[in-house]
Amino acid sequence: MKNTMIAAATVCLAVFSTSAFAEKITITGQPVKLEKNGDVYVLPSDYKVAPTYQYVVIDGQNRACFLDKRPDFTSLDVVSINVQVGTEKATWNCYTIDPTYFLVEEAK
Repeated sequence: MKNTMIAAATVCLAVFSTSAFAEKITITGQPVKLEKNGDVYVLPSDYKVAPTYQYVVIDGQNRACFLDKRPDFTSLDVVSINVQVGTEKATWNCYTIDPTYFLVEEAK
């Protein structure tokens, strides 16, 4: 009985602390500043969209933006913005940079 209780406690601890084992998203480089034009944010003409995330500055705050809402970031502040990429528009979900989830490495 004692071994069963210890095993159950261990399993519960492992399940509820999975965020502690999750890998952080490493952000490299400098954030790009988005300019607001009406209700749409515009990227600089020389900006190349990354395949996984965008590292941007929105209203003076650094954020990591994704096309989809991230269920693993529910505890973070999220701002959904409309972005003009060339001739196309997209909605980005931009999260505050929290060291629990992100590791920021400045470009050298």
